[in-house]
Amino acid sequence: MVVSPGQPPPNFNQQFTPGGYGAPPPMQAAPPPKKGGAGKWIAMGCGCVLVIAIAATIAIIMLVKSVGPGEEVTSTDAVLGQQFQATYTQSGSQQYEVWLDLDVAYTSGYQLAGPINISVNNQHVGQYQLAETGSGSPIQGRNTRVTYTWVSTNIGGAGGTSGKLKLFTLPAYESGATVTVWGTITGNPGLNASRLRVLVTD
Repeated sequence: MVVSPGQPPPNFNQQFTPGGYGAPPPMQAAPPPKKGGAGKWIAMGCGCVLVIAIAATIAIIMLVKSVGPGEEVTSTDAVLGQQFQATYTQSGSQQYEVWLDLDVAYTSGYQLAGPINISVNNQHVGQYQLAETGSGSPIQGRNTRVTYTWVSTNIGGAGGTSGKLKLFTLPAYESGATVTVWGTITGNPGLNASRLRVLVTD
């Protein structure tokens, strides 16, 4: 190609690109930045914590329902050394529970004892022996212990105990039968009860 003196070469105003003359290749848009995974993991963690909290709440509610007394059917106040009596009418095949609701203070140790009898339609059908010392079963010959809202302190034999204590579960008697729970509770010397109630619950 012959170029006249003083004349620019052809395509002088076009930008030079590697490999020859011509327009530069179109610029490609940069790929969008990848979203960080931190937010996703935080959200998942919060979700797991929420699920665990809900499950724990349900478990606590079910636990309380399982160990606490049911609805009160009948109750009576008991005085140490005096006979108590609580009567109810058997409904269907319901098995009722007998609980002791107490608040006692003591100076020489904690012990409650005495026979608890069961009569059905004025006929004596059984007896349980109370032997409560703060540990183990409160009924002789049993090996389970269930308490509810139980608080106890004992320093050198002096202290106090309050709460509800399950004594035993009654069998289902004939529907419509009149069932009486009766007996006498005694405490060791130095023990005083500001609250002592015998409860029958469903």
